[in-house]
Amino acid sequence: THWWIMEHHIVRIAALDATARDRRLLLNKPGRDYEQYLDARKEWDQQRARIIGDKSTPGTLSHFEALQNQLQSLPDELASAKAELLNATRRIYEEKRKILDAYADLYRPVQEFIDSHQIARERFGLQFSVSFSTSAFVGRLLNLINQGRRGSYNGEIQGRLRALEQLAVADFGAFEGVDQFLEVVWTALHADQRHSECPEVPVEHQLRDDFETTDIYEFLFGLSYLEPRYRLEWEGRPLELLSPGQRGTLLLIFFLLIDEGHTPLIIDQPEGNLDNQTVFELLVDCIKEAKERRQVVIVTHNPNLAVVCDAEQVIYCELDKEADNRVTYVSGALENPLICRHIVDILEGTKPAIDNRMAKYKVIFDQD
Repeated sequence: THWWIMEHHIVRIAALDATARDRRLLLNKPGRDYEQYLDARKEWDQQRARIIGDKSTPGTLSHFEALQNQLQSLPDELASAKAELLNATRRIYEEKRKILDAYADLYRPVQEFIDSHQIARERFGLQFSVSFSTSAFVGRLLNLINQGRRGSYNGEIQGRLRALEQLAVADFGAFEGVDQFLEVVWTALHADQRHSECPEVPVEHQLRDDFETTDIYEFLFGLSYLEPRYRLEWEGRPLELLSPGQRGTLLLIFFLLIDEGHTPLIIDQPEGNLDNQTVFELLVDCIKEAKERRQVVIVTHNPNLAVVCDAEQVIYCELDKEADNRVTYVSGALENPLICRHIVDILEGTKPAIDNRMAKYKVIFDQD
């Protein structure tokens, strides 16, 4: 009996322990749930932090928001940067303009000479000007661009024509004209103007492989292609396009008309590389004006210079090779029969030659 009672109590105690344990577990469940909640919350916070990230971590929400903000502010930043670039371009232009003004001051006597001499202004059509030369622009622009790629300057011929057209209507006399020209080229670089809708095209996609966007911007806004030049024209032709004979004649014309000295002037065959009509129309009047204030000695084989210039004295020189290269001189006025004979024989080719030419020219004279 005692053993049974004891066993009964042991079973009951075990049951009570199990009940107590279950009740303790039930009582501890909120704590465990709370701990699990804390662990889950910590993991969630960590994942949230990784998703949000920061501006410098690619792929995070903060990075994308920063990029979005940059995109929204990009037009204003671009406009601001472009304005700063134009200000720098303006300063470059002003310095180049100073060079141009210096050219104008340096060559002001040339302009005053043209304005003051009727012969230079009306007979020779001399014009002097200083301006910006842009002859290097098209070649240097297209050297940066791959004309096989999509863009306004696509195509070797079409792209060059577009650049030439843009340059032809530009006015570089003031910075406002430069600004307008830069805007035209800027627009052409950022939109394909071959199509009516002008779709956007990235500048970097149009460049040759060995160039970057900064290269074309530096070229465009640096104005290296804008070169101050002085230009002297003779009857609409610039000095560099004149023949060597015409350049020499122009130099002689300037010297005859500008030099106010009174010392004798000796000129050796100024008719070289010039036809008789040019000699008559250009040099004769200049020599006549020069001899008003100085003695002019001319070595010539041209009758226009000897006769039409109204030489006061003609010196005929003869070399006799059979007499040990003896040189003899005969001088006199045009009215002197002997001098006149020498002029006819040497400069005109003898009187029969004159008569022959005049007989053939008679047809023209009769029509006049």
